[in-house]
Amino acid sequence: MDTPAGHVALHAGTGAAGRPTREILPGRPLGDGQWLLLGTPALTEGCAAGDTLVVREDGSFDVTRRGGNLAVLSYAESGQPMTENDARLLRQAMTSLEGVVEMPEDGRFLVVTVPVAATFPAVEAAMDQWKRQTGRDWTYGNVYDEHDQPLNWW
Repeated sequence: MDTPAGHVALHAGTGAAGRPTREILPGRPLGDGQWLLLGTPALTEGCAAGDTLVVREDGSFDVTRRGGNLAVLSYAESGQPMTENDARLLRQAMTSLEGVVEMPEDGRFLVVTVPVAATFPAVEAAMDQWKRQTGRDWTYGNVYDEHDQPLNWW
């Protein structure tokens, strides 16, 4: 897989054909297989913008230093892409928490990068308010492991 300069390819699970998939994210190479992640992933779990990762050739990785950001994700349901209004309402909810909201043009998902210093109760209150306004579910991308156990990095 050719990865554009200034980007890193991270393992994001297994695709429909049973083959591994990768998510291409902006990053800065630090040498020795280490990368500073510059964007929060939508598909790759366990990391967020600001984290330092050791990335292996197959795209698997280990977080060697946390950047202090939570990854918050919301995925569009089939046939109901996210709208500009969904993104606008979420940006309003995240303003006081210094959260950054991103959405691709096709509206498949919304990704929020928010400092953990904003506190879990404040993030959850903002996200739950947004859910009441939009009916959209949300989840954390870097708080729990594959067995739903807290990663406890904060």
